Amino acid sequence: MSKLFLNASLRDALGTNRLKKLRSSGLVPGILYGSHMEPTAISLNKLELDKFLAENNVGSKVYVILEGKEIMAFVKTIQKDVFGLSLLSIDLQALTKTDKVKMFVKLNFIGKDKLPLGAISQELASEIEIETFPDQMIDTLNVDVANLQFGDTIKISDLPIMNDKNFRVFSAPDTTLFTLLHSKSVEEPNAAATEEKPVPAAE
Repeated sequence: MSKLFLNASLRDALGTNRLKKLRSSGLVPGILYGSHMEPTAISLNKLELDKFLAENNVGSKVYVILEGKEIMAFVKTIQKDVFGLSLLSIDLQALTKTDKVKMFVKLNFIGKDKLPLGAISQELASEIEIETFPDQMIDTLNVDVANLQFGDTIKISDLPIMNDKNFRVFSAPDTTLFTLLHSKSVEEPNAAATEEKPVPAAE
């Protein structure tokens, strides 16, 4: 995977009014922090950040360019307005190669187009919580459901990542992620019950 970058600048804008002016100038306030550095107030270009977040989200790894230095980090949290449209702020956690990262990874269920006809699939979870090193970080975990039959389920304990020494899974292993059900069958009318009874002859 190629490196993703975000350019950042130091800021000293504190207080609601200053933050409003910052945002109105096309910048987004943020905090960059980590175990090896003090929390640092930064600002990022809104257009650049919107473009990044269009394809990435919380948990995504990114390299922050700050004062000529390249800092490995990941998106810890983002805050949007009440309508969920405008980005208000972002928190970025700086990392070293030896830092373990605890994060949520989105599940991507693949192979649904190969499921039996008439099946009803249920996605019961959208993410799991894992821990790994920065060089092993993933944004999405593919879950192959192509070979499921009616009544089958996939639990966290069934995922290959459970046996991968590079990852530690914190989500409960018995959590059901996906299940495949029969479609609701239409009951055929009971022939005996619907058979017309002979009309008694008139006296």
